[in-house]
Amino acid sequence: NFDARLSERQQRVSAGFTEPYFYQREVSLGGNIYDDEFDYRESNYILDTKGFNISSYFSLSEFLKQGVSYTLENRDVRPDSGASASIVAEKGETVLSKISTSLNYNTIDNYMNPSEGFKSSTSASLAGVGGDKEYISFSNNTQYFYPYNDKQIIFGLSIDSGITLGLDEDILISDRFFLGGNKFKGFAPAGVGPRDKSNKDSLGGNYYYVGTAKATFGLGLPPELGVKGTLFSIIGSLSGIDKASVAYNDDFSPRLSTGVGISWQSPFGPISLSFTKAIVKESYDETEVFNFGMGTSF
Repeated sequence: NFDARLSERQQRVSAGFTEPYFYQREVSLGGNIYDDEFDYRESNYILDTKGFNISSYFSLSEFLKQGVSYTLENRDVRPDSGASASIVAEKGETVLSKISTSLNYNTIDNYMNPSEGFKSSTSASLAGVGGDKEYISFSNNTQYFYPYNDKQIIFGLSIDSGITLGLDEDILISDRFFLGGNKFKGFAPAGVGPRDKSNKDSLGGNYYYVGTAKATFGLGLPPELGVKGTLFSIIGSLSGIDKASVAYNDDFSPRLSTGVGISWQSPFGPISLSFTKAIVKESYDETEVFNFGMGTSF
């Protein structure tokens, strides 16, 4: 595979190779090398990462797979002028060396357009096998789909969560989670969570959760067009900073949004449009009403 991206926010080049049946067994082995520069405008800094990873996946049963991977990456945090003093203090290069493992259980009937089934992925990472960073991180994504009235309506529930814990060191902004945008509709990208009181920069957090309940249904159009409507509600929060050199807002109170949307399984991948209202929020959160997503679904 080869991937090249060029936009106002991101410039990325990566290349990789995967052998899906290593030594004629149901074991995949692959690797990627990449150079990625991303502009975190909500935090006023650029993160430049260069590195590689190798990974392998193998089946434990019909629906259960395990994965293991190793990542070695050089990171360069480049604050913009006017960035939070907390981010400026983290300016410079660090090296990340981590090993990860995951368990993936999947009975969903269709990857692109699921109508029934259960899917859960749990992962754990350990950074500190060399490099400058030492932490452990856990994450989980679980989804459940239930069809009603001969699949005229599809009910869906999902929960996404993560936590990163430093091993006798603080978690830097390049290893924190950010929440908002496609991951939490109704809030702007990085619109939820800790924020510098003076310049409103998003500082990220060490732990988060997002839960979504939705109902997907047809709009009276021919099914082969792949156009559907969605009603949804989302609850979640983001919090936790080990140390900051500035005064900041931080509250792990739940945020809540609800909205309506249209999704289209286009020939170019999933496309979604939604109008969302943030019902419960903190005064310092950044919200948005309209959301456009390409390559993602509800």
